[in-house]
Amino acid sequence: KDIHFLVEEFGLDKDNLNSGIDPHEIPRADFINGDSYIYIKVPSDDLEKGTLTFLIVVTKKFILTFSQQEPLFFKQIFDDTVKDLFTIQKTKFLLHLLSLNNTLLERKTLEIVKSIEMKKDLSKELREKDINEMIKHEYALKIGRAHV
Repeated sequence: KDIHFLVEEFGLDKDNLNSGIDPHEIPRADFINGDSYIYIKVPSDDLEKGTLTFLIVVTKKFILTFSQQEPLFFKQIFDDTVKDLFTIQKTKFLLHLLSLNNTLLERKTLEIVKSIEMKKDLSKELREKDINEMIKHEYALKIGRAHV
């Protein structure tokens, strides 16, 4: 429904919009009819999911963000904890979004690494539960690294 509206109202590319909600989409950029479709991975609250696909569309008139789930860094924007975000310069705004996401990805990665290291230090003999949890963390890191 949203995709149909965006295609009809703004002339955006349907296939690229569909790719923007595909959880397995790889980070990349496509350029169609003067519009830029930039796919990135954003961290998820859910460790099982690892990262989510997030699409940024840059047109001559506007920037559109599109995803199945609101990215974590949007909370910072809407809570007004991000300074100097609003600008009429599309490139500056785009770089700011990418920087916010990068900072969040770094923070999430450090949390996972720290959690793994703490579990290693707590016990010489790992229990099955600990091993399974470390595998989940490792999976989340691999997803993040493969798509960052």
